[in-house]
Amino acid sequence: MVLMEDNIRPIFSIAEAQTILDEYYTIQADTITELSAELDRNFYVQAADGSEYILKVAHASLSPQILDLQNSALKHLAQTLDIFPKIILSKNHDDTCVIASQSGDSYTVRVLNYLQGMPLVDFRPNTDALLADIGHQLGKLSDAMQTFTHTEQRLDYRWNVLNFLDVMHYMDGMADDKQAIIHHFVELYSEVVAPKLDSLRHSFIYNDANDHNILVQAQSLEDYRVSGMIDFGDMVYSPTIMELAVNLAYVMMNKQHPLHSAKQVIQSYHKQFPLTEDEIFVLFPLVCARLCMSVCISWYQQKQEPDNAHLSISETDAWDLLHTLHSVHPNYAYYMFRSACNIPPCPQTQPIIDYLSAQKFHPILNYQLTPENTDILDLTIGSTELGNVDDFADTPYITARIFERLGNNIGIGRYNEARPIYLGDMFDIDHHERRAVHIGLDLFTYAQTPIYAPLAGTVYSVQENVGDKDYGPTLILKHQPMPDITFYTLYGHLDASVLDMWDEGDAISAGDKIALIGDFPRNGNWTPHVHFQVITDMLNNHGEFAGVTGTRYRDVWLSLSPNPNLILKIPQQTEPDNASNHEQIIEARKKHLNPSMSISYHDPIKIERGYMHHLYDENGHAYLDCVNNVPHVGHSNPRVVKAGQRQMAVLNTNTRYLHDTIVEFSERLCAKLPDPLSVCFFVNSGSEANELAIRLARTYTGTTDFIVTDHAYHGNTSALIDLSPYKFNGLGGMGKPDHVQIATIPDGYRGEKRGFSSEVGRYYAQSVQGAINNITENGRRVAGFFSEGILGTGGQLPLPDDYLKTAYAMVRNAGGLCIADEVQVGLGRVGRHFWAFELQDVSPDIVTIGKPLGNGHPLAAVITTREIADAFNNGMEYFNTFAGNPVSCAIGLEVLNIIEDNNLQQNALEVGNYWMDCLRQLQPQYPIIGHVRGSGLFMGIELIRDTDNLEPAPEETRYIIERMKKRGFLLSSEGYLHNVIKIKPPIIFTKAHVDLFMSEFETVLKDTVLQ
Repeated sequence: MVLMEDNIRPIFSIAEAQTILDEYYTIQADTITELSAELDRNFYVQAADGSEYILKVAHASLSPQILDLQNSALKHLAQTLDIFPKIILSKNHDDTCVIASQSGDSYTVRVLNYLQGMPLVDFRPNTDALLADIGHQLGKLSDAMQTFTHTEQRLDYRWNVLNFLDVMHYMDGMADDKQAIIHHFVELYSEVVAPKLDSLRHSFIYNDANDHNILVQAQSLEDYRVSGMIDFGDMVYSPTIMELAVNLAYVMMNKQHPLHSAKQVIQSYHKQFPLTEDEIFVLFPLVCARLCMSVCISWYQQKQEPDNAHLSISETDAWDLLHTLHSVHPNYAYYMFRSACNIPPCPQTQPIIDYLSAQKFHPILNYQLTPENTDILDLTIGSTELGNVDDFADTPYITARIFERLGNNIGIGRYNEARPIYLGDMFDIDHHERRAVHIGLDLFTYAQTPIYAPLAGTVYSVQENVGDKDYGPTLILKHQPMPDITFYTLYGHLDASVLDMWDEGDAISAGDKIALIGDFPRNGNWTPHVHFQVITDMLNNHGEFAGVTGTRYRDVWLSLSPNPNLILKIPQQTEPDNASNHEQIIEARKKHLNPSMSISYHDPIKIERGYMHHLYDENGHAYLDCVNNVPHVGHSNPRVVKAGQRQMAVLNTNTRYLHDTIVEFSERLCAKLPDPLSVCFFVNSGSEANELAIRLARTYTGTTDFIVTDHAYHGNTSALIDLSPYKFNGLGGMGKPDHVQIATIPDGYRGEKRGFSSEVGRYYAQSVQGAINNITENGRRVAGFFSEGILGTGGQLPLPDDYLKTAYAMVRNAGGLCIADEVQVGLGRVGRHFWAFELQDVSPDIVTIGKPLGNGHPLAAVITTREIADAFNNGMEYFNTFAGNPVSCAIGLEVLNIIEDNNLQQNALEVGNYWMDCLRQLQPQYPIIGHVRGSGLFMGIELIRDTDNLEPAPEETRYIIERMKKRGFLLSSEGYLHNVIKIKPPIIFTKAHVDLFMSEFETVLKDTVLQ
């Protein structure tokens, strides 16, 4: 509901509105409030019985015929659609009532039922699904209005697009640069729309489906739908397509990708009310015409009524969008809109394909390319052809790899292939999406190899495109073999001699030598090859044309640039199988893999590559990994990879043989731990480490009972499931075993005792003593106490001060061992210390470390005291074939080196503190953030619905995680109430990554359903 602004003077009083309802209607009003409007005066009425209405007082300028038009349309639509207001009849069963105000003037009054919902302009987010529903409803509206007739057509109304050219009269005094934009779109309208007006369908249209008049309601956190459309004051008889154009002019405002937003609306509109070819053709110019009308009429009206703020309500946003659309080639928008209608984007492409398919061409390298002299290179995101992302900028290295692979053959770089070499900043569309899809064919061979023209043409352009990873010297030829067939071929990464070889307009015959393949760095700093591309519309580009695209508009760009193998005729598969196989993979997993294995996110992502902070899907979409702690020093960290490769090339065997690496690694690892922790056992995973810790404790103490904190998880073996309340008390669990006692989770945020002080820590430690008592009262003894330094599955929960110090003393007093599970929290992650147990100023008897020790390589460890290790040496050999092998130890050593060389423990502290400070600054504005906690880069954000009773918000937590995933950030949830967002990224994260996260996170927190 939009309340009337102070500077808008009501025509008559609320008391008069009350009198009207009493005298003319059967509505007993409880409250009446005036709302904002441009012409009419609108009053919100809440009746005594709870029903709601709008009392509309028509502006004096509106004729009875126009009011009848509006009323007749509403009654017509009431038969088929429920998103438009219904007319409430008066006591005399009239649509309208003519009344006199105290000033003596007469006004026409109507009452409509009040539609629930929030204006689209205020609703966040405008998801693709919501935009699609807008298109669906508008399509239904257009369909319904085809049978509506009325004598009042309002052909002279200034908001009728038929009067668009009159905007020239409204521009007086407008800035020159703005007038230039208006003139551009006036010319476009005159050239494209005006000749087509007679061929377009005409009907009465609502003409005002803007973001203030479309109402939205959330059915759930994920389901938002149009609940109403209001204000029929601009209804006119006009081209039917204008209904859609008006809406697009507004839904495209403030969108990062306005054409993508338009596509969602068009697609659903077209399904409901199929568009004609001419309607698609004129749609973009009409959208721009509506925006021009909006800014020009607003400019004119503001000069007439400078105090009426309503008149400029969308002006700034409209100008921003006009500037954006001014840079869009109209043909490109036309192709986009055809794509939205599931029509081949470029209508001229299929005739070109048909022509090329029927022709024979001169070989581009002067000899035929055959399976015997070519090799298809796999350069997809998950390919191993090119090595690590870190290597892509090293052109000599990549060149050596490719040519070693090819020998004397020609390498074929495929068409429509998403490639990791385009993951750099130069190819960013936004943080999440890259222009990674290659839309040409590459021929990799030696520099100075001659290139020949496959077919005749003229030189369209010859230009050097300077810059790393640009085209370098580039030749574009124009071909017009038939009057109605025109297309272009592009040759990129050439030798600079081409710049002096040709001038624009030069004629070229088939078989002419036209260029040489260039060498790096002048060829754009690429491995020597020619990029060959077919183009069906240059879109006013000159000298270059995009050779890669993002997946968002992939079909349009593939239509603009069909497969060049139409000309090259290489008898091999030059296009990878890009069919979406997510469903097949899921089905195969169900058939052949463990059915209890979960998949993250509602719409699973297929990850093909990882590098340092990011994971990449098969299309090159980048995800900032904020949750996978196993790649401790970064995904595919080059130093870790090379350490493993070096050692694997020399030796990889078991520990029954002497080798220096295992000794050096154990010494380095033990040096990171306090005395008397000095003996290492190497294993393959955190679960193996904790399983071995159980055996060590039981052997040393001669007993079997353990104490764990509630909701803890320590591993996936049978023995560890028995020690994991998170599992044995969860779905499918068999309950607590007799040999396990559960200590109360020391939750200083929402537990029985609040805070994280020493007093609170000692309070919760009493639960450990209670567990000890339960064991001893049954005639048994304590073997050990398992605890993390920060509780992971408990909700990324820091321990209150002195909790472990007090609990450890109790356990040791009872003869048990204290086991620190550092699988998730160790190795400098917590920042202030190298190990999380050090946050509590304690030294455990056994420490377990998981796969972060090998940066994801299967490497883990148990470190204990000499006394406990000697007790375990009881005659039963402990041997683990793979654990402690030279490759694993070399990798583990390199992980330690990287942490030290790059001061990553300090980095975790500084970046983590910065991150938590940023989150805490949001708390006053977003009360859903209940608690921000953690240490270093092991953090949790507990989300709540009520600050008084701390009601958890698990659905909202899941919603935020899914929304952040769609924006390119990977998170997951934790905690016994499923309401904690866990953050535990590789510890190489920087403050710049935090800033990027915070910007997107706050955007999501502004979503309407979270308010």
